[in-house]
Amino acid sequence: MSTLQVAARGALVGTMPARRPLGRDWRLGFALIAPVFLVIIGLVAYPLGYSIWLSLQDVKVGGAGTFVGLGNYYKILFDPEARIHDSFYSSLKITLMYIVGADVGKLIIGMISALILNAEIRARHFWRSLLFLPWAIPGIVAAYNWK
Repeated sequence: MSTLQVAARGALVGTMPARRPLGRDWRLGFALIAPVFLVIIGLVAYPLGYSIWLSLQDVKVGGAGTFVGLGNYYKILFDPEARIHDSFYSSLKITLMYIVGADVGKLIIGMISALILNAEIRARHFWRSLLFLPWAIPGIVAAYNWK
C-alpha cells in the first residue's frame, strides 16, 4: 500500500468525499432558471400546442370548432378533391426551391469570399475587417447602449 492509502482511524487518506452530481447549489440554479423557463413555455410551447390542437379541428371563423382528428391532414395530403390539396403541394414545391436556392447561394458567396480573403491580395486585412463589420456592429451598438 502507498502512503496515501494507509488507513488512519478507519478512513482512507487521499480519497475524495462523495459529491452530488448536481452540485451543492442546484436549488438556487433551478430557482434562477424557473422564470425564463416559464416565459419560454408561455411564448413558445403554449402557442405551438394550441396551434396543433386547432389543426385537429374544423374551425370556421367566428364559430365553434368540431374535432376532426387527422382529417385535415388527410385532406391536404391525399384528397385530390379538396380545394387546398393542389395549393399545398405547389406551396411546398416553392418553399423547397427557395430553401435549396438560398442555401446554395449562401454557400457559393461564402466560399468565394473565403477564397478571396485567404488569397494574397492587396489590403487583405482591410477587406477582412470590412467583411467582419456586419457581425461586430450589433455588439458594439449594444455596448454603447449599456454604457
